[in-house]
Amino acid sequence: PSLRRPRGFTGPAEGNRLSAPKDFLYNNARHLFATAGLNWTTSTIHAALLNSLYTPSLTDVHVADIPSGAFIVRDIALMGLGELHGVCFGEIPQFNSLASAYPVCAVLLYKNVANDAVSPLIYYSSTGPGFPFLAQGFNYYVGFDSANGGWFQV
Repeated sequence: PSLRRPRGFTGPAEGNRLSAPKDFLYNNARHLFATAGLNWTTSTIHAALLNSLYTPSLTDVHVADIPSGAFIVRDIALMGLGELHGVCFGEIPQFNSLASAYPVCAVLLYKNVANDAVSPLIYYSSTGPGFPFLAQGFNYYVGFDSANGGWFQV
């Protein structure tokens, strides 16, 4: 996925769910960044790959809000985290020998605090070259568009 700035989502709302967001910072992550509750460069940020069993919502707060069956792989630590002019970046994570019967539909970034009920969701992306893809046992790298400099901008 490439660097994404928030934009309005169109379509009917169903409860708290907006229709089909593709790339976004979760609302709670925006709040945490704004109130110094989340520090990108010092937090333990992890990546996960998701299938289509998760319907993304801006209002989801914690990893526990995502159905366990939606995770293809998780707990891949991001290294080399940094920030420049509000753009958050890090080394591109590698998912080793990944094989799945379900297509990989999105990448998820979250702060890992060892308990899904309190691990805040940060960023979701389901666009970019290759999504969705069927993982067939190879090593896969899922990252940001380096021309834009990072995962997202706060």
